[in-house]
Amino acid sequence: MTNLQSGSAMLNIRSLSIALLFSISLMAGCSGSDYPKTYAVTGVVTYQGKAVEGASIVLSNMLPTGLSANGLTDSNGKFTVKTYMSPDYEPNGAIEGEYKIAIQKWKVVEFPPNLSTDEKMDYLNKLPPPKSLLPMRYSDPHQSGFQVTVNKDTVPLQLDLVD
Repeated sequence: MTNLQSGSAMLNIRSLSIALLFSISLMAGCSGSDYPKTYAVTGVVTYQGKAVEGASIVLSNMLPTGLSANGLTDSNGKFTVKTYMSPDYEPNGAIEGEYKIAIQKWKVVEFPPNLSTDEKMDYLNKLPPPKSLLPMRYSDPHQSGFQVTVNKDTVPLQLDLVD
């Protein structure tokens, strides 16, 4: 091998090494630490003085470019929200900012036994619109009357729904 050929081989190895290091640094850059910081948002939902199980909580960021957060209540009406940032990263909490809150719970549709997927679709298409189990105004973040400022000092929310 001539000096020119060995120099070319060294250059290719060096280029490959640099490309590999660059790729590794890009992958490392996709870790959760590169996403915005989130702060815990927890709370309890009650309706007519009773805990609401199975309600969906949505925190709608008031900035058009902001990310929303959501959660689901347990049997005690308690919830913790998460923020979807990527398919591989959905941390607990919400990004710092102002949010309006929507709360929804719909009657669950139960299918007759042994229906195929097509039969289930036909069954659903014949049903009336889904029935809300909570007053409808709470399903709209602009009408619910609930909002929260999320930051390091956010306290647990008490969302008491009335008719």
